[in-house]
Amino acid sequence: MNLHRNRLIRRLIEEHPRMAWIYCRLRRIVEGGVGPVAGA
Repeated sequence: MNLHRNRLIRRLIEEHPRMAWIYCRLRRIVEGGVGPVAGA
């Protein structure tokens, strides 16, 4: 399941770099919680 998800993300990065960047930012905020990472 995770491998399949990574493959989808990799394709997203190749086709839409900006969308992938935003996705990574959002994921980092969610994982880090409301801390210094959220304001970075």
